[in-house]
Amino acid sequence: GAWLAEPGSALISLNAAGAWTFYGFCILIYLSAIQSIDPSLYEAASLDGASWGQRFRFITVPLLKSTTLFLGLYSAIEAMRFFDLVWVTTQGGPGYDTEVLTTHIYKTFFLVGDFGYAAALSVVLLVIVLLVGGLSYRILRQP
Repeated sequence: GAWLAEPGSALISLNAAGAWTFYGFCILIYLSAIQSIDPSLYEAASLDGASWGQRFRFITVPLLKSTTLFLGLYSAIEAMRFFDLVWVTTQGGPGYDTEVLTTHIYKTFFLVGDFGYAAALSVVLLVIVLLVGGLSYRILRQP
């Protein structure tokens, strides 16, 4: 049906479409990172009697930490940059149900012409991205 035209399902539909395009990228990055892990580490752990869960917890997860950090930071930035899909599909409608900060900035700058307010909102967006990125980095960097 008209999922993008109904207020209750428009944002959910946009998030599903955005996630669908991002999952493939994440899977590809994780797959390449997993394939770069030396198989002798798993072999040695098996010889020492480690179960599948222990090998995953003590070998795979720690060695994928930098990949997880990269994808966490990248997804945080992408979530704040969710402009293109929203603008092409709904332009923030119906009403304001799919309005995100980036579409609001765009409308304020180009349609309303309030350049100062749009610039201030852009700085707020920058601060939010930096805070989320810094927080993600701190959480994932800890040993």
